[in-house]
Amino acid sequence: MTRELPNAVDIERVVLGTMLEYPDLQEIGLGLLSEHHFYSDRHRLIFKFLKELKEKEEWVDSVIFVQRAREAGVLEKMGGVAYLTELEGMPESFEYYCQELDRKYRQRKGIILARRLEEGLKYSLEGSLEEIGRLQEVLCTNGKVSCLDEVVEKVKESVVAKVENPGLIGGIPTGWKDLDEVLDGLQGGKLYLIAGRPGMGKSSFMISMARNLAQRGIGVGIFSLEMSAYQIVEWMVSQRARVDIRKPRKKDLPALLSAAEEVKSYPLKIDDSSVSIGQIRSEAFLWRREGVEVMFLDHIQLVEDDVREAYQRMSEVSRKLKNLTKELGVPFVVLCQLSREIEKRGGDHRPRLSDLRDSGRLEENADVVIFIHRPEYYGISTNGKPPNYAAVIIEKQRDGALGTVDFLFIKEQRRFELLTREVE
Repeated sequence: MTRELPNAVDIERVVLGTMLEYPDLQEIGLGLLSEHHFYSDRHRLIFKFLKELKEKEEWVDSVIFVQRAREAGVLEKMGGVAYLTELEGMPESFEYYCQELDRKYRQRKGIILARRLEEGLKYSLEGSLEEIGRLQEVLCTNGKVSCLDEVVEKVKESVVAKVENPGLIGGIPTGWKDLDEVLDGLQGGKLYLIAGRPGMGKSSFMISMARNLAQRGIGVGIFSLEMSAYQIVEWMVSQRARVDIRKPRKKDLPALLSAAEEVKSYPLKIDDSSVSIGQIRSEAFLWRREGVEVMFLDHIQLVEDDVREAYQRMSEVSRKLKNLTKELGVPFVVLCQLSREIEKRGGDHRPRLSDLRDSGRLEENADVVIFIHRPEYYGISTNGKPPNYAAVIIEKQRDGALGTVDFLFIKEQRRFELLTREVE
């Protein structure tokens, strides 16, 4: 008698119920699972139909799902309205349950391959070697543990590339050569924190970096909880045209219109409506599937979460963002407001890592911490540098160098450029 393969049908019900009851979590589920993760034929059909619907419609809740299933003639195969309404969601445990379904799926697949291997060894060693390779792949790639040989091969490729191409940037170039030399570009899976007091130009710096990337064809996604999509695009146009868009002159019109057309062609996505970490996570998975390579968030203190106390909320939000960054495998650049303590202590008002202590465990969760400091803002001498000098300070880098990169902040155009002037 053949034993039943590992499964978790009850968890399948909860996962499907959560996706139907909480549409904001659907992209997470679709990103983590496939129809093959479901042991029950009925559940496999429900998931597959939901996935097909999401490719056609932006919003699919339980009401829309039932209506579309009825129209397609598959509602009864799913158990009818009665069965679908019995599916109850548990959003707080959703990701854990998705991981559990993935574990059960890999167990089933591993057992099936092992049975094939056992049978194949009776007849052909060569064919069995292929099955061994497939079995190793299933057991090694489980979403949490990477096979050592795969990791080593990636390291070898990186080392060889750097030896053969001195000066090669390991990550995605920001478009600012001096900054790339310190950061080695933006690295996938890393959380970058850009912090400063209001008025330092954090949003301008973020938008300048995003524009640098997008104009080079790199997919960019911006979650903006402070500025509207209109404002972000307006700033990009102003930066690209090198014109103060608030006070345009007639002679500036050709440059502004040309810049607007260029920005229109950028591989750029802007979300100015998501406010919770769950909404951001859901949209981020969708963007990743659509080719976004670098993501930005302005700013972290405005992100909502279930935790109310500010310190704990910031700790929890930054932890979830770090986990999200690792899952997506993209650089995530996050802006952060620093407290007024900088202005109280006097001196040069240069920010320190200790200024993040009131912001939860942001420093601990961030891979890289960058401060923006403009002496002019405090009426402090720039020591021979131009009045609009801005110090971009890499104060923490988990596996890289620290240092300060010299920039200029062209306030009227909301634009940052290297003190040495990069060529765009």
